[in-house]
Amino acid sequence: MKKKKNEPGYTITQKRIIFSHPGTELVIRPLLPGIRQLNGEKIQNYLASELRDRIRKSGVSIKIKDRHSRKELDVLPRQFTGKLLHEFNILKTKSGEIYLEIYLNAYSPDNTISLFRSGTRILPSITEFDSFKKEPWSSGYLQGMIDVPFLQLTPGTRGGIL
Repeated sequence: MKKKKNEPGYTITQKRIIFSHPGTELVIRPLLPGIRQLNGEKIQNYLASELRDRIRKSGVSIKIKDRHSRKELDVLPRQFTGKLLHEFNILKTKSGEIYLEIYLNAYSPDNTISLFRSGTRILPSITEFDSFKKEPWSSGYLQGMIDVPFLQLTPGTRGGIL
């Protein structure tokens, strides 16, 4: 399948190869000048965080072949560290269930709780909402995720939530 930027359609052509391989290969080219600083490890970390639950639930295997650095990288779902707080598992609301996976960890400014919708990260930190710009959410001791499958997003972006 070939898709071009700013064109609504796509074309599908048969690829002629001697030995077939299972799976789907995605080649993105040409890279825009601002994206050239992207490397396989950055893409690996991004996908491991953004698609954490989708990778875990589907069991899909994602490999990144970085031809520039000559590395082949496996994308594994991001794992949280610290003590899992078991009191918070699933919250039932009138709109549906909210899944929580929250860990108590040693202090680090990198510790955040991300907001997900059906396994895809929407926000890197819930402290972007005014209601969560306070303790314990902003303390630096909590990390994890909140998955809200019934969230409605504004079209064309993951940052706008209705």
